Amino acid sequence: MLCKAPGDREPVSENEHGWSTEEVIALLHKVDLSEGLPHEDLESIASIIGGLTIEAGELLFEEGDPGHDFYVVFNGAVEISKARPDGTAERLAARRKGDGFGEMACSTTLRAPRVSGRSSKRSWSA
Repeated sequence: MLCKAPGDREPVSENEHGWSTEEVIALLHKVDLSEGLPHEDLESIASIIGGLTIEAGELLFEEGDPGHDFYVVFNGAVEISKARPDGTAERLAARRKGDGFGEMACSTTLRAPRVSGRSSKRSWSA
């Protein structure tokens, strides 16, 4: 599951995926970006994040796309790759449950590498 654009997202605890706020908070505790945040802040974050599902091979975003969200993988995995000059993809990393990605969107307006589904997954972001 991955996050929808602002304004289009439903709080994770109220969406069709049926995740509880407690499940989201437990996963947020594992995300490096939220390390050290008080429980109350994680509750606030959990109340505003939303989710979406992408399938294996489905492209989430590409290098150069406008960046708006930081994502957390709820289950499954995503592959992060970069296009080579010859048009092939260079695999840079994989992210799995509890891993975050897209943090560059918090500091810039363009996406760096491309991200696609590695296996069917659900993620969310804020």
